[in-house]
Amino acid sequence: TGGAGETDFINMEGDGTGGFAFMNVKPANPGVLYPLMFIDGATNNVGIGLDTPSHIFTIGQGLGDAYADGWSTYSSRRFKTNIHPLTNALAKVQQLQGVSYDLKASGKHEIGVIAEDVGKVVPEVVSYEKNGVDAQGVDYSRLTALLIEAVKQQQGQIAAQQRQIARLTGKLGNLEAALRTAIDQAGSVAAVRSSQARADARRSTPSHTPARTHAESAGRGRGFNKGAIRVINRSSGQ
Repeated sequence: TGGAGETDFINMEGDGTGGFAFMNVKPANPGVLYPLMFIDGATNNVGIGLDTPSHIFTIGQGLGDAYADGWSTYSSRRFKTNIHPLTNALAKVQQLQGVSYDLKASGKHEIGVIAEDVGKVVPEVVSYEKNGVDAQGVDYSRLTALLIEAVKQQQGQIAAQQRQIARLTGKLGNLEAALRTAIDQAGSVAAVRSSQARADARRSTPSHTPARTHAESAGRGRGFNKGAIRVINRSSGQ
């Protein structure tokens, strides 16, 4: 034992795997031990709520949500080699399907993906049972890398489409300007032709001036008119 309120546990492996098992005994079932935490001495795997942890840290399924202020994943370039950008990310994302579902054990409603379906597209983010066939879970955090590259690829496509739209818009503007110019020119030509047609029509139409009487023509020939005759008649007393 340690100091006040503390207990030291020492593992003596012997011929077995060793480890620590923290069990709970309920008064209603004193003969049943309920696992609280188990530390496997052979693998150092830690299990919460189970006694057979399959990973370095495993929480029993259906025990509830785990909370923390943060969780960091080792990701420095110092720890990695054979680094390559993800390709065809957008096509892979389009093959994935988000679903809603109810958990069989608790009936809790959730959203997510199906591990078996994801494993067909991105097997790197799916964990399997020891048989390598039955899927266990999905590392949702690592899907972020795929989503990042998919968004970048999609944005590249959008940018290319925007450039094409800008080019087509410019061509359309040029065509509209050319069409307006052609319409204006056609209107001017039509106006000129209409004016010429009216002028031609006036030249080809015969004069409708009333014919002069024989007396007027004769009077003009002698250098006097009817009015002059009447004045002469009055002067002569006739």
